[in-house]
Amino acid sequence: MSRQFAAAVIDELSGGDELTADEIIFELLADLEAGDTAFPVGAAGLEAGAGRARRAPTAPAEYEGLVERAMQTLRQTLSRLHPEGEITPGEALRQLLALRPEERWQAVSQRGAWHRPEVVTALLSYLRHGAYEDHQRSDDLARLAVELIEGLDPRVVPASLRRDLAAEAWSVLAREVLATGSLASADVTLRHAESLLAMGSGDLLAAIQVQRVRMLWHWARGEASAVQQQLEGLLGRAALVESASDEQELWLWLAVLLDETGRPGPAHGARARAADCDAPLAVPAVLKRVLALQARLGLHGLAREQS
Repeated sequence: MSRQFAAAVIDELSGGDELTADEIIFELLADLEAGDTAFPVGAAGLEAGAGRARRAPTAPAEYEGLVERAMQTLRQTLSRLHPEGEITPGEALRQLLALRPEERWQAVSQRGAWHRPEVVTALLSYLRHGAYEDHQRSDDLARLAVELIEGLDPRVVPASLRRDLAAEAWSVLAREVLATGSLASADVTLRHAESLLAMGSGDLLAAIQVQRVRMLWHWARGEASAVQQQLEGLLGRAALVESASDEQELWLWLAVLLDETGRPGPAHGARARAADCDAPLAVPAVLKRVLALQARLGLHGLAREQS
């Protein structure tokens, strides 16, 4: 939960500016693990601090001291993250996506503006939410993400966080293998993502992305009960990290599952829960994305098996 706690502090620090947790959190955690901050040494120290802040509202002095130290660390980190003349992660990603595939590979073969964890995070987010319709492009960009992660500076990005990112990238690759109809190869690729996740930082956001693809794998096998079990677990994790976008999409996946297995009443309830999520996109837009991915992966076996 380190990223989630730090994200809350970042929101306080940003004062309404368009700063995101993913743009600074990796360097912050690197500092923490190196013992370069006023926090207890290591990411575990941040988790311990976060736990005290959440569980001890009757100790305001301790909480205020924790937040004050966090803000001081974050201000120092922010001042180092974007030196004058350095492009933002969003602009770096836009430039990368604008290149032809062969140009992209040539660009990332040399260390530069794209070899930054916040750029990789933005690329993985794009792959989750913006590249569902094109298998070849998604596969190429996922492989590009793996290449970028391998080129991240280990002095800046701790190994556990590099594994989190790699787990997400490999899970996207598994999704794209699934699109080819090869369940066995998709399983091998996904198991690699799961092994990376197990050696990572324990980040729930990364776990959600990997488990989401495992859910799709079970769907491709026609295993309705396993799909529902995975979705229920995913919804629990999404609620823990307060990820409204993930919750909304997962409720819609559950609605599609329930519709396909002949349970229209519960499906309507799942769509209502999706509508209640405080997410940036409207339900119809997210449902369209879900159905597009379902069609691209050929996930239509559940209805036949249940009929």
